[in-house]
Amino acid sequence: SEMSSHLRRLGLLNDFVLTVSSAQNLDQIARRMFGLLTRAFSTELIALFLKSSDGRILRDYRLFEGKLNVVSISVVDHPIQPLLKEGRVRRISDSSRDGFVGIHKTARSELIVPLRYRGQATGVLVIENTQAEAFSQYDEHLMVVIASHLAGLIEYTRLREEAEGRARSLGLIHEVVQQVIGLNDKKEVASITAELVAQYFRYELAAILLVDDHNEFSIRGIGGTQAKVFTDSLGGEEFVTLEGVTGHVSRKGESILLNDTSQSKLYKPTKGWEARSEICVAVKDGEQILGIIDVESRDFNAFSHNDLIAMEALAGILASVVTSANQYQRLQETVRQLRMTETELKERMEAQRAAENRLLQAA
Repeated sequence: SEMSSHLRRLGLLNDFVLTVSSAQNLDQIARRMFGLLTRAFSTELIALFLKSSDGRILRDYRLFEGKLNVVSISVVDHPIQPLLKEGRVRRISDSSRDGFVGIHKTARSELIVPLRYRGQATGVLVIENTQAEAFSQYDEHLMVVIASHLAGLIEYTRLREEAEGRARSLGLIHEVVQQVIGLNDKKEVASITAELVAQYFRYELAAILLVDDHNEFSIRGIGGTQAKVFTDSLGGEEFVTLEGVTGHVSRKGESILLNDTSQSKLYKPTKGWEARSEICVAVKDGEQILGIIDVESRDFNAFSHNDLIAMEALAGILASVVTSANQYQRLQETVRQLRMTETELKERMEAQRAAENRLLQAA
């Protein structure tokens, strides 16, 4: 029995080297890894949690009815956060006896293995089973070895994906800067930027909202294949709702990435339009919020962390252009007021001269 288990573990390591290591992206790595673990441990109760490079977003991989589902959510207050901080291996023989609640409600035994890269916990791999005592000490040692290799592979793949994403976002930023630099009409700036964002990333919907003179948000630019559908469904209603995603970003200035809007209490669908993925970032000048960039899709898992980074970089450029446009408009207003004051002063001087002439005639 021990020899059989040993051969099975060697086979799993061999499969890992041959299949997982040749994957081209994070989703492919996760899909192949889940396939290997499902066959090796005869369970589909598997979850993989990966932190983004900046530690703000958690990528949640799970199997649902044999299909891999990926959701990107905030790390804050996530149930896995304590395990990430703890960063140690755990083997739960019987959750009902040990008092440990698993990721899946039906799980009785559990194996939790952190992914560590250069001494830092970058993620957690969780394998569960509906049977008690499903995992042995040998399984634990095997998964520690696999997790160490997996952590390095994921980090390398993530760095490559982020480099490609940054290169793509730099191309967009260069194009935006070329087309909007020197423009002083905020609506024109927003319109051009929204169209470029939709073209570069092939988004279904990209909207840019800016604060007007009454301190209210209004859509100044909209692009994407579903822009008309969304505009028609909006029907003149306010796009920014206080309790919604856009309202939260407009108040807090914090970026939000949702790859399954049904899992978020913040998302409020519009009649005739329901997004399943959304990115919303604030356009800020210091602490002052000048507007927001909102990108939506009707597909689940439509956006990656690279998309969020690209939108945040674009928001920084847009903030500079909008600030310059605001300053130009204020300068134009000041010039207009000075000209009005000058004209008024001339009229008063002429009136005073006329009055003096009448006094002289009267004398």
